[in-house]
Amino acid sequence: MKMQLTKCFKVSYFWLILGGVWYPRSLENTRMLYAVNIYRVFGTIFINVGMLAIQFIYFFTVVGKDLDKTVDATALFTFVGYLYKAITVIKNRRRINKLLDIIDNETDKDDLLRNMAVNINFISYFYNGWACLTAIMWNLIPFTKATLTLPFYYPDLPPSSQWFVIWYIYQATILIINGVAQTSADHLFGGLMAFAATQLKLLQYKLEAIGTKTDSTMEIDEAINSTVQKHVSFAKTKNNPPFEYKRKRNQVDKNKTTIGNKIYYEKEVVEQQFLSKRCDLFNIYPYNASVARAEKELTANPMIRTQLPNKAQREQEDYEETISCVEYHLKIIWFVEELTDIFGGAAFGQFVLAAPLICLSMFIIMTSSDVTEIVTRILYFGCLSGQLFIYCFCGNLIKTQSDLVATAAYNSHWTSTSVRTQKALHLLVIRGQKTISVVAGNLFELSLVTFGALLKSSYSFFAVLRKQHDE
Repeated sequence: MKMQLTKCFKVSYFWLILGGVWYPRSLENTRMLYAVNIYRVFGTIFINVGMLAIQFIYFFTVVGKDLDKTVDATALFTFVGYLYKAITVIKNRRRINKLLDIIDNETDKDDLLRNMAVNINFISYFYNGWACLTAIMWNLIPFTKATLTLPFYYPDLPPSSQWFVIWYIYQATILIINGVAQTSADHLFGGLMAFAATQLKLLQYKLEAIGTKTDSTMEIDEAINSTVQKHVSFAKTKNNPPFEYKRKRNQVDKNKTTIGNKIYYEKEVVEQQFLSKRCDLFNIYPYNASVARAEKELTANPMIRTQLPNKAQREQEDYEETISCVEYHLKIIWFVEELTDIFGGAAFGQFVLAAPLICLSMFIIMTSSDVTEIVTRILYFGCLSGQLFIYCFCGNLIKTQSDLVATAAYNSHWTSTSVRTQKALHLLVIRGQKTISVVAGNLFELSLVTFGALLKSSYSFFAVLRKQHDE
């Protein structure tokens, strides 16, 4: 049974289904799909459009009249961003499912992918739980006011009205659903980027292993040659009487003191020439026999016998592995490009809205005297920062890992591979030098540099707003 890596998105699936944005593939081509589509239409109208209508009316009622109430209407921007994400997910559901299938159908489910799935699953519980807590705290803010109001302050109904409870339950419910569904969409996008980065890391390990089989072949060949030389040396001394006699005579002669060194040297040369001619005949059989004994000795070892390679076969295996890595690299490039095409616009909209939202959240935190509101805005600030950080951190992972692909190909044992394998690696190195990245709106890359620049811009807006408030 195949391991489903995308089960790490199960919490996000649940909230997206609850928000009417997603539905399980098990319901496709079933009668239940009609009921699901009816619920999706209902959810889009009453959860997304209904909340936006309330916020638009309230925003244009207080804008320019009351700065504090205008700041309180910042939830409008949050739901505008979510509506764009919801439309993106609904429109591209089949394409997203295709990306999820690619992850689940990955044949080489390395520990890297499994560990990433575990981390993504943990983040889904933490991040969506944080968003749910923020929404609940937001619903409690009206109880801290002098006069009880609705969570989004519109319509302006007195607490004694019979419609007040109905409106309060409606706004509190859709606030929780919309808030957590929005973070679920962010988690889905960030999780897919994290899997892409992990696949790039797995590709690096595969590339670094290329050529190791051929290297093991060379080591075994060296072991055979070393053993052969040992047997040949033994044959020369033990099987050839002239060499054995010469060795013993040299030990005796070198211990004697001779006056005529020159005579001794000339005699040594003559004897050496005579013995070398004679030993050529003696060496023919002993050498061949030594080679045979060396090969027999090595192949008798089960470990060496199983590893004793065919060099051509090993080179073919290295070539096939290299081609597999090239295809895997191209598949990852397509995966990231598909992510950019699907979520790039939604990410751009999130970044455009994030700066004023973070700015206004900091402003309320610094100016409010209500503890519940301060805590809620801190949680809300954490959700906004988390959205941007997930995008930028995962996008930065893709960038850094893609830059290491060319290095991993060069660090492989390419010197021991065939020429065609080296050419394939060369092409991969050339393509690997081009950075893979997720681009938001075809304007800027998702990276930690972008995250820092956005926080800097938000603080600049906050400083201007704080100065205007003090005046």
